[in-house]
Amino acid sequence: MGLFLSGRNREPEAENLGNTEEESSVFRTAVLILILKPIPKSYILQRENTLTMLFDDISRNYKGTRGYTEPLYEYLNRSARPSMERIRILLKDWFSNFPSDAQNELRTRFRASDNIQHQSAFFEIYLHALLSKLGFHIEIHPEIPGQPTHPEFLVLRDRKPCFYLEATLASGPIEERAADKRENVVYETIDKMNSSNFFIGIKVHGSPDTPPPGRKWRAFLEEWLSKLDPDAIGEKLKSDGLEDLPSTTLNHDGWNVTFQAIPKSPKARGKQGIRPIGIRFFGFQECKEDEWIRNAIREKATKYGNLDLPYIIAINVLSIFSNDGHMVMDALFGDEGITFYRLPTAGSDHKLTRASNGAFRGPHGPRNTRVSGVIICNDLLWGNIAKINPVLWHNPWASFPFNQDFWVLPQYVPNSDKSRVEPKSGRKAADLFGLPEG
Repeated sequence: MGLFLSGRNREPEAENLGNTEEESSVFRTAVLILILKPIPKSYILQRENTLTMLFDDISRNYKGTRGYTEPLYEYLNRSARPSMERIRILLKDWFSNFPSDAQNELRTRFRASDNIQHQSAFFEIYLHALLSKLGFHIEIHPEIPGQPTHPEFLVLRDRKPCFYLEATLASGPIEERAADKRENVVYETIDKMNSSNFFIGIKVHGSPDTPPPGRKWRAFLEEWLSKLDPDAIGEKLKSDGLEDLPSTTLNHDGWNVTFQAIPKSPKARGKQGIRPIGIRFFGFQECKEDEWIRNAIREKATKYGNLDLPYIIAINVLSIFSNDGHMVMDALFGDEGITFYRLPTAGSDHKLTRASNGAFRGPHGPRNTRVSGVIICNDLLWGNIAKINPVLWHNPWASFPFNQDFWVLPQYVPNSDKSRVEPKSGRKAADLFGLPEG
């Protein structure tokens, strides 16, 4: 601690404390002794451990669910649920195997309140652990001659460089994420309202361009619910189902929200700590995950110039709707469509075609040939590690093709005879990690 007591910073205090030159000299001597006195090794180790800890060493007693606006890391760090403790133990183990000189920066991002920063850091920890389980050695942020930037990993086997790997997230534009945050603020506000007799069902259409009046909506809903009879509505629910439950609709700047009153069971009424929001239904939305994937590849494809090894981009698609091989196929090779044509004799026929808007195939043929393939993860986060299986999609036109034998998980490999890519089965990531599936 004496390291902070520099002469420049403390000289005025020495003058104030010493009424005579002798007293001032005694004070300076004491400061010098404090500076030169060795700091206990136990303190240094404790300080180093604190600075490199992925999670806080705290007592935990919260067993509830995550709030709508609560940062992902904050919830994982404070939750006392056994499942969260198991996740913390696993991630601490993975993080401890990350090279020590890269841990501080990674730890800072992992502990960030910004969910994108947190998910990005988690994805890197996950990929490092996965590649290690596959028998690789990993160098962090390798130097690329002539390039000021560095890919995430240089992956080696038996000390021989095998490929470069870059990790990235694919998500909606900033405007969509901002709208989601505005919605979550309202949900958080409504979830704190007094609703002793009813759960709330929510049907959503559109998204708000400006912050909705959450407190005003909560007050309105509290008054509306107070006038309803839970017993009478409960009987109606048994006979007519959810569709005929009492409802009210509120609107704000392009966001239309219908609230349904769902009666609680008599035993649950009046109990504290039960959140009122029970069900959320989302209206039909256009799936744009294929665009997200294309944008992610476009951003990373040429970032490091012409590499002398295969180059793989690992993409975590942050959407529950991304678990669709057809969507990935569209993103990489172009949107699927149907072309009709006339026959020479009479009538017409059709065939399946692809638009020239794929990440691997564009208007002038193959493109982004520096990219050897992409690893697709579907909405991967620490809560579903055992459920998600990364899939490798090879680029048939890659300048440096990726060795299929390196990847024992599922992959899509080129079949040159049939001019297409075909699925190749593989092991499950959960098995590699020794985790129970599901």
